[in-house]
Amino acid sequence: NGRLGITSSSGNSSVSGLDGSSSESSSSSNVLGGAEVNMFSSSRYPFRVYFDRTDSTTSGYLTSNSYVANRFGLNQNFRAEDGMSGGSITLDRSSISASDGRKDDVTAMSGSYSQQSGVLMNNLNGRYSMSERGSGGESARLIGLNSSHTANLSDTLSLGATANYSDSEIQGTTIGGTGAKSRGRYAQFYGYGTWM
Repeated sequence: NGRLGITSSSGNSSVSGLDGSSSESSSSSNVLGGAEVNMFSSSRYPFRVYFDRTDSTTSGYLTSNSYVANRFGLNQNFRAEDGMSGGSITLDRSSISASDGRKDDVTAMSGSYSQQSGVLMNNLNGRYSMSERGSGGESARLIGLNSSHTANLSDTLSLGATANYSDSEIQGTTIGGTGAKSRGRYAQFYGYGTWM
C-alpha cells in the first residue's frame, strides 16, 4: 500500500498607519508520503514493514522554517502450531531534521512472548527506547522488563507472581553548557493468590 498527500496554503495581509502601509505574506506547504507492506497475513508468521516521510516548509514575515521527518518500522509476529505459545517483535525509528540544524532521533524496540504449559501461563515483555538530540548531545534511554506467571490450579484456586524492572538514563546540558546525567532503576516483585 502507498499513500501521498500534498497541502499548500498562503495568505497576505496589509497594515495601514501614520507612517504608511505595509503588507505581510505567509505560506506553508506539506508533502506527505509513505508505503506499507503486509506479508503472510494468514500464516503463523505475519510480517509488516512501513515507511513515512513528511516534508514541511513554512515562511512568514518574521520567521521561516522547514523540516523533514522520516519514520521506519517493522513488526514480526509468530505463533506455535499448537497455539500454546507465541510472541512479537517490533522496531520503530523516527528522525526529524530542521532547517536550523536541529536533529532529533528516536529508536524504540519491544518484544513479547507468552506460553501456556498445562496449568501454568508465562508472559514476558521487554522494551527499549532511545531519544537523541544531535545538536546538544542530549539523550534519554529507557529499558523495561516485565515477567508474569499464573497457575490455575483449579476452578477456584490460582496463584501468580510478577516481576518488573526499569532502567532510565537522561543526559542533559546545564545552563553553563556542561553535561548533566541522571539515572534511575526500579525493581518490583510480588506474588498473589485468589480463591473463590
